[in-house]
Amino acid sequence: MEMFRICIVGSFGSKIEELPFKTRDDAVAHALATTKEVQGVSYGVVNLGEAIMLKVEVTDTFGGEANYAWVNRREQWIPRRTTVRHRIRVAKKLAGWTGVHCEKSIFDDGYTLRPRGLNQIMFINFDYDHENG
Repeated sequence: MEMFRICIVGSFGSKIEELPFKTRDDAVAHALATTKEVQGVSYGVVNLGEAIMLKVEVTDTFGGEANYAWVNRREQWIPRRTTVRHRIRVAKKLAGWTGVHCEKSIFDDGYTLRPRGLNQIMFINFDYDHENG
């Protein structure tokens, strides 16, 4: 799976999205169909490289440890060649934690965030073998 940035330009301005596709031809077909749908005038497709699935899990804590009385899970495709900082920003945005200061623990296979002032914890993991559709 490859990640592509698609930019569509029209009288509305520009629309930019990053989506995974198996081939560049699939990405171009999507861009062309979307351009026609929104009555755009041009489009561009850029390959960002291999795509991975970012998986975010947020739950409550009890005694400082994950409690799982409730849990919210989110997923989003991202380019594999992104920085740790970008990956954490995407995860925090998915969880609604943008601007929340957190203590970070970075491991080989993921990250753990503990927000200050909240009895919650976030686990960030990656699925490198996930197939789209």
